[in-house]
Amino acid sequence: MADPAELGISEFVANAVRHARGTVVRVIVDRPADDRVYLGVVDRAPNDLPQQQVSDPEAAEGRGN
Repeated sequence: MADPAELGISEFVANAVRHARGTVVRVIVDRPADDRVYLGVVDRAPNDLPQQQVSDPEAAEGRGN
């Protein structure tokens, strides 16, 4: 069974690599408390805000952008 933090960060990075413009992706991992982990991924497209989309419930992808 995968660690939830590992799974989350791998999904974030995969989305950034797939959808971001540019060649730089910054990964932020912080543990502010014993029971909390902060995960962040920043790409170099600061003017492109995420757009909410309706995904097909049967689709294997398309929920993270």
